[in-house]
Parts: sequence; C-alpha cells; structure tokens
Amino acid sequence: MSVGTVRGGISEWLSFWARYAPGRPALLYRDRTISWAEFEDRAARLAGGLRAAGIGSGDRVGYLSRNNPEFYEVMMACARIGAVFVPFNIRLSAGEIGYMTGDAGLSLLICEAFFGDRLPDTAGPVFWLDPPEGERSYADLSGDPVRTVDGVTLDHVLALAYTSGTTGRPKAAMITHGNAAATSIAVIKQQLRSLGSEP
Repeated sequence: MSVGTVRGGISEWLSFWARYAPGRPALLYRDRTISWAEFEDRAARLAGGLRAAGIGSGDRVGYLSRNNPEFYEVMMACARIGAVFVPFNIRLSAGEIGYMTGDAGLSLLICEAFFGDRLPDTAGPVFWLDPPEGERSYADLSGDPVRTVDGVTLDHVLALAYTSGTTGRPKAAMITHGNAAATSIAVIKQQLRSLGSEP
C-alpha cells in the first residue's frame, strides 16, 4: 500500500529531498535557512537521540513551543521511528495542559522555557529548547542518526491532535501517516489546478 510515493511513513519525503536537492532551502525561519540536507541530518540525529532515550514505536512525544523549525524536526524524527508526535496549543491553560499530557500518556516532552510554569507532573521527562540552568536540553537528544524507516507503515499513528473540547473534555484525534500523506498530495494537486497545471 502506498500514497503517492510514500510507503513507510512521511519521513521518506525528507530522505528523498535530502538526496534529490540537498542544498535547496527546506525551512526558512527569520534569518535562518535550513537546507534539505541539514533538515534530514537534524531529524535523523534527533530520531537517534529519542531512541537512545527509550522512545520507540507508539510512544508519545509531546511538544510545546512557539513557532520554530524544531517543530518539524521533532515531527519527522518521531515519524522515522514510529513514535507519536503530540503538539500542544500554546494558548492552553495549565489545567488544560495537565489534562492533555496525562490523557496522552507522554513518554517525553520537548518544551520552551516560556511555558515552564504551566507544566504538570504528568508531562514526563522534559527536554528544554532553551534550558534553564541545570535542566535537560533539547540538544542532549542528538544521537546516532537514524537514516532509514523501519517497521513504520501508512496505518501507523503519526500524531495526536487534541480537539477544542467545546462540549466536554478535549479528545485526541489520531492522524496516521496515510492521512497526512493523502492530505498533502490533495493540497498540492489543488494548487497545481489553481495555477492551470493539471497534476
């Protein structure tokens, strides 16, 4: 089974572009330009670091930060090893974060120090993007690179996206690799049509 060229999860796209156009920009953020080769290397090393920290297939990795490229690194690293990416909305209250981190069953959380006062005990081990003195750093999660996808299929859960919970507790919607790939391809086809080029 495949969606477009994807068979073993969406991190295959990252591997492809790192080979096909390594020097071309993949991410632009403020004054930073991250090439496809650099993006692949950072995500691969993070995947290795997560694995060394005991994270494996199905384990949940939380993420709480304002906009930055590390969001994509964490998502792709999780995708490569079959872990589940759990991003949290930055507007959540401490109580909401407490409920969601407990409900998700996080094995690890990557967080920006700005949100430190909102974190509950249920967040699990925390690795800080900008670590307070003496705390574990996101940089500590850089390990031996994982270059290939092993055992990940399109049916594996890529991410848990929490709903707004307007009529009750927020619920975690499961997004599979296949869901993400199909949605991405549909968006690309629609953009091509709007430009007058049939896919």
